[in-house]
Amino acid sequence: VVPAVGAAWRYSLALVQSTAATPPVTLLNLTWSGNQFSVTFLSQSGASYTLEYKNSISDSAWSSLTPVAGNGGLLTLTDQAANVPLPLYRVQGQ
Repeated sequence: VVPAVGAAWRYSLALVQSTAATPPVTLLNLTWSGNQFSVTFLSQSGASYTLEYKNSISDSAWSSLTPVAGNGGLLTLTDQAANVPLPLYRVQGQ
């Protein structure tokens, strides 16, 4: 289930959830600065979120960063080593 999608000049992002029973999600502050990408969104307590990326649309697998626990408030996930010109991102929520 993909409840939210965001895109901008140098990146794209989808919020992916494993169940359909989730409230709508608003992606905030999608930011690309130097070699760092970050996204902020309202998280759910008890959920876990992982920022995943692919270096190109043709890559078959996503690479995962460290999972972060939801806190019921705004949560920011960051890739501090984004080093390709057009990476694709998604947030995996569980």
